[in-house]
Amino acid sequence: MRKTKGFSLVELMVVLAIAGILVAAVLPAFRGVIANNRITTHSNLLMASLNLARAESVKRNDTVAVCKSSSGTACTSTAAGWEEGWLVFADRDNDAVVDVGERIVLVQGSIDGVSIRSADTTFANALSYRADGSASDTDSFIVCPADGTIDYARKVVVTRMKPRSTVVGALDTCPSL
Repeated sequence: MRKTKGFSLVELMVVLAIAGILVAAVLPAFRGVIANNRITTHSNLLMASLNLARAESVKRNDTVAVCKSSSGTACTSTAAGWEEGWLVFADRDNDAVVDVGERIVLVQGSIDGVSIRSADTTFANALSYRADGSASDTDSFIVCPADGTIDYARKVVVTRMKPRSTVVGALDTCPSL
């Protein structure tokens, strides 16, 4: 009699059932990890743009602005939030509008799956950095999942000098899209 190598159909079904149970138990936690990573990535992207604007303002010895932009060529105030995209540009006349001769340094396109809002209305549409690298004002941005849950939300705090990222506070809220 010849001995066969391998496993039976019953053994395969038992292994698949155990694997299915493990996947079902781990999947909800894994979704949380994905949501947290998405929010952290997008808050870091916003912080990098703000740091770029600050560095460019010092380098150019002039005002550099960051504004909401859905077109990638001009600032807009009609977009609900910053997730539509933004521009970093040299703003010589300090009017938060891309004029002829003002160089666009960075174009950030729209971001899916998150909402980015100014916590107050200070940075509802734009903010700028002066020639000495200081911000025009202080406020913060709330970066939230698109469903509006506060669980994984981050806050990008813009101080007079350097922006920083932190977890949201108890009084912060997320808008749902």
